Amino acid sequence: QWLGPFDQITLSKAPFFPMFLGAIHTVSLPLRIAEFLLYLALPIIALRVVAPLRLAPGKVLFLASVFFLFITVLNNELRQGRGVKFGFNLILFLLSLFSIIVRGRNGTTTSVMCWSGLAGFAFGLASITREEASWLLLPAAVAFAGFFLADVSRRKVGQLILISMVAWLSYSVPVQSVSLVNEMAYGIDGPSLRQNESFRKLYSMLSSLEPSTQKRF
Repeated sequence: QWLGPFDQITLSKAPFFPMFLGAIHTVSLPLRIAEFLLYLALPIIALRVVAPLRLAPGKVLFLASVFFLFITVLNNELRQGRGVKFGFNLILFLLSLFSIIVRGRNGTTTSVMCWSGLAGFAFGLASITREEASWLLLPAAVAFAGFFLADVSRRKVGQLILISMVAWLSYSVPVQSVSLVNEMAYGIDGPSLRQNESFRKLYSMLSSLEPSTQKRF
C-alpha cells in the first residue's frame, strides 16, 4: 500500500518525510547527500530573488551558500528528521514571497506569477511536511499586501487577484495529490489525520468529555 498497512501511526504525521525517504531510496541516494543537494538549490534561487536590487552577485551567492548549507551541517549534529525538510520548504516559501515584494513596482506579470506559483507550491510542500504550517498564511498576506502597496493602481488589483489564484492552485497540487492518494488507500481525506476535518471534530468531542462525578484521590 501507499504508506503500509493502516494503523494508529500511519497518518499521525504529514507524509512528506517518508515520501522523501522513499524517493531517495529508489535512486540509492544517501540521506545526508540528498539533504545537501536539496539545500544546494537555495543560494541560486536567492541570487535570482535579489536580481532586481542589483547587489553584487558574488557576495550574495557566497553569503547565501554559507547560511543555507550550514543548516544541513547543523542537522548532522541535532539529528533532525522532517524538520530539515520543512526548513527547506519554509526558506523556499519566504524567498518566493520576498521576490514578489521586490518585483512589486517594476516586475512583469509573468515573473510575479512564476514566483507566486513557487510560493504556493512551497506552502503546499510545507503543509504535507508539518501539520501546523497554516501559520505561513501570515507572511503570505504581508507579502501580497506589500506587492499591492508598492504601486497602488487598478491594474495592480487585477494582478493581485491573478497571482493569488496562481498561488492557491500551486498550493493545491501537492496537498490535494497526497489527500487523493490517502483517500484511495485509507479512506482518509487529508494529508494526515490531524488535517482531516472529521478526525479533528472527533478529537475535539472526545477531549471535551468530562465525568459526571469527580472523586478526590
